[in-house]
Amino acid sequence: MHYLIGIDDTDNLESRGTGHRVRQLADWLTENQLVSPLGITRHQLLVDPQIPYTSHNSSACLSVETNKPDDVWEAAQEFLLRESAQGSDAGLALAQWDVIDKCVLSFASRAKLTVLTMLEAEQTASQSGIRPRRSHRHTRWHHRRVIRSGAASRW
Repeated sequence: MHYLIGIDDTDNLESRGTGHRVRQLADWLTENQLVSPLGITRHQLLVDPQIPYTSHNSSACLSVETNKPDDVWEAAQEFLLRESAQGSDAGLALAQWDVIDKCVLSFASRAKLTVLTMLEAEQTASQSGIRPRRSHRHTRWHHRRVIRSGAASRW
């Protein structure tokens, strides 16, 4: 089945960016025989003083084929926890291709134009069956990371 994996904020000012990290994730998931990668896209999001970001405020999406979505979810979380730069606040979203509907596309488009809320992110994810998650490094969710990783997954 076709899935999208969105990630965001895996870097800090001294490290390689999220684009590099998503390519590493694709290689690692492939090496562990969890996915067949289909492609990677970069998503430019809104640059606004209300939104903290490292350099360009972009997120990344990895498109994959897999019949092990639960294993991919666990492996991607483990990978980001292990590989994200110190001080980063990584976000992750996993979406089955078929759940990407008008609501999801609208949310993703708006994330490029306006500051969104956590409530909007949670509602979109819940209504569409998308799994959003932020790094285990922190005990509470950081809405900007969830929103930006979701926008990367076309959410």
